[in-house]
Amino acid sequence: MRIELLRHGECNDQAWLRGRVDSELSELGWLQMQEQLASIKPTEIIMSSTAKRCTEFSQQQYNQAWSNGFSLENAWQEKDFGVFDGLAFHEVQQQYPQELTHYLKNPYEHDIPQSESFKAFQQRIQQAWLDLIQSDYESVLLVTHSGPMRIVLQQILGFENQQLFQFELNYAARISIEVIPTETNPFCKLVEIVQAPRSE
Repeated sequence: MRIELLRHGECNDQAWLRGRVDSELSELGWLQMQEQLASIKPTEIIMSSTAKRCTEFSQQQYNQAWSNGFSLENAWQEKDFGVFDGLAFHEVQQQYPQELTHYLKNPYEHDIPQSESFKAFQQRIQQAWLDLIQSDYESVLLVTHSGPMRIVLQQILGFENQQLFQFELNYAARISIEVIPTETNPFCKLVEIVQAPRSE
């Protein structure tokens, strides 16, 4: 099985933590994703997070017959960032200074008010990944977010939580993974990480 994970492109808003807020892609964001898609072969199915910044692009590609199947996947949404969600960084600083300080000290233990806990988010993505690699698809394009993609890499490479943000995943970054069946659990191999150009 070949799985291509594609992060959504640049968005029109200035959100610092963009979780469940329904941001829209900018013109550059569309171009970034189209450029990444042009470099890979069509897949059997497109799976997409239910966020607008993922679904609009995914639906367009399916409508243009890039793939034979299309599925909206709630499990592949970004983490819910609670009261920080969708705000610019300076707005978080102004409205929630104490909560921000706690979160920045340890984002894995200090939960943002009204947010999904990091542990719950991590477990959600781990289960979604397990379900995917145990499916019968031969090739999948999964349009999702930076957070879920980092958790997938953690699952494959086995690093600690503290290393989750020690590598770059730009807007429209693409991760290619090969899944090989075995007698026990499927073996997952990271093939490449392709960054899209940054906006100027």
